[in-house]
Amino acid sequence: MTEHDDVGVDHLAPPAQDGGPRRRRSWWPVVAAVALVTVIAAGASVMEDRRESARRAQLAAIPGVLAPLDQPLQELWRTQVGGELHAAEGVVVFSDAGGLTLRGLDLADGDLRWSRDLGADEECQPVLDGGGGDDPPRIACQTALVAQAGASQDQAHAVVLLDVATGAPVAELEISGYVVAAGGYGTDLLVASVGRTAGILLERWEPGTGRRVWAQPAAEDFLGGSHDVTSVFRVVDELLWWGAPGTTPLDVRTGEVVPDAAPSVPGGGTLVETRDDDRVVGSRVLDADGTLLFDAPVEPWAPPVSDGSAPEVLTVRRVETGPLLSTGEVIGIDARTGELRWTGGVLAGVSPRVQVDGVLVAVGSGRVVAIDVLTGEVRWEQGAHLRPYIGSMTDGDVLLVPQRDAGSGPVLAAHDIRSGQVRWTVGIPEQSAYAGVIGDKVLVMTGDGVAIVLG
Repeated sequence: MTEHDDVGVDHLAPPAQDGGPRRRRSWWPVVAAVALVTVIAAGASVMEDRRESARRAQLAAIPGVLAPLDQPLQELWRTQVGGELHAAEGVVVFSDAGGLTLRGLDLADGDLRWSRDLGADEECQPVLDGGGGDDPPRIACQTALVAQAGASQDQAHAVVLLDVATGAPVAELEISGYVVAAGGYGTDLLVASVGRTAGILLERWEPGTGRRVWAQPAAEDFLGGSHDVTSVFRVVDELLWWGAPGTTPLDVRTGEVVPDAAPSVPGGGTLVETRDDDRVVGSRVLDADGTLLFDAPVEPWAPPVSDGSAPEVLTVRRVETGPLLSTGEVIGIDARTGELRWTGGVLAGVSPRVQVDGVLVAVGSGRVVAIDVLTGEVRWEQGAHLRPYIGSMTDGDVLLVPQRDAGSGPVLAAHDIRSGQVRWTVGIPEQSAYAGVIGDKVLVMTGDGVAIVLG
């Protein structure tokens, strides 16, 4: 450095009286700038924490989403069972291997809360949550009123409703056919039954009074194409959505058909499937005010758990005209114009489960694949140990995937939804045949009927 450079800056500054004060004052802009940056950073952190809390709260309100899975799960208890029926209010109900006894067990420790012996031809199923938020947890057990060999679906059935927490009967109804599904709407009961007409009859009942509020023959196939039985009955804004995607909703108050209603899609609009002979042949996407934005030969391919991210792109599947359903290519289209954004291949046997921060994770056919909703890029992929019996086990941040670890054998691995990174693993039995959510816990079932509850 030259002598001129060494003194160039100092000689341009006004002279100080004693040298010290001028140098001390020169630090104040730096200190103020640092303080300002700190305040901005702290404010940004607070805003980010608030956004994350809001996102967590939004996801937690979706049925089946677990509490934060920050730490590895621990085995709470295990028992021998026949099958799982329902879990609510801290109680899980199992049937025994012979199907002759129901047991209500404490979900936290497996202690027996209640038991009920069943009749030889008595069948039980959960009353599904209709989405009203105040549906009491119940189990519906039905018995044919007149035993006729080979004709159980063509005769009236007595249906007893049991309280999940206590096992106590709370009501008894006489249904004209065989109940294939039951759902709740507050304290009322929604029923789909098969009767002598060989068609499906939808009904709403008041169990407390035994009064049938309304009955409506179903116009479409009830369960055909529906991969998620838990969504057979769901009530949104007084509309009863039921059965396979694309079926026509009913006004839950009157039972009347509402043909022009449609489920919402990202951005506030709606997607209406068009059908021909009970098959989806395309979809119309409407704006929030009902204006037609576009139609296309596609069907929905969207997850039941989503934080609402990437609303500008709809994930759909191309409709195929051949004999095989759900074999079309998965694509992303512009939610406003229908313009093709990306193509993702057929993804046969894989169904979408959860979407967070624009990453959609799909599970099935022995694999898990995560797709960037905006670009269609595969973010990560993982082989799954259980096929195809894998539930959607997520807290909205990680997804639990049953897979095989090279060192320890079968495990449940907590994959970061965005990156696929494994946060932690927990071992599961070699004979594991199913893994899914049960209440606020995780249930692993083995092929020989052992139920293992993790939490």
